[in-house]
Amino acid sequence: MNDLKEVPLQHAAELDSPDLLGWWIRQPSRRGHLRARRLTTPHPQGIRFAFHGRMSTKEFQDRLSSTRWQRDFAEDLVDGRGGIVAEFFDVGCSRRLPWPQRPQAARLLAALADPDREFDAIVIGEYERAFYGDQFRQLAPMFKIYGVPRPAARRSPRADEGWAATGGESR
Repeated sequence: MNDLKEVPLQHAAELDSPDLLGWWIRQPSRRGHLRARRLTTPHPQGIRFAFHGRMSTKEFQDRLSSTRWQRDFAEDLVDGRGGIVAEFFDVGCSRRLPWPQRPQAARLLAALADPDREFDAIVIGEYERAFYGDQFRQLAPMFKIYGVPRPAARRSPRADEGWAATGGESR
């Protein structure tokens, strides 16, 4: 017996709309659940993570879908260790830009210095989107100074290293 019900579309699709994928994501699934991205967890069990993501072009990428797939990878990575309590997502920034020159990455770095910050560790949706060249090596001493373990990040399937996991515990 089929227990799926017909769910009417909430918005009329504009076929000429540049954000057709965004429109589709906002529609309820066949089971009536919205495809909205997950919210941050206010009081997770375990390590409190700040999520950092990035997309380079506003013109050729959809922010909603880009944020969602990177966030999904990050959620999978922290599953069983804690939850995401903060989000820092840069739009329109090349990965070649140093973190202090990217608005959200700069906010994340500034938050590190706050002893009452709301997170213990950082999770990155995909390593190659966050770091270029030796950027991680340049930032590592700052993470260490402020007691933040090495960021947990998913390596691209193209990379041979596989998953890079966080080291250390919550502070």
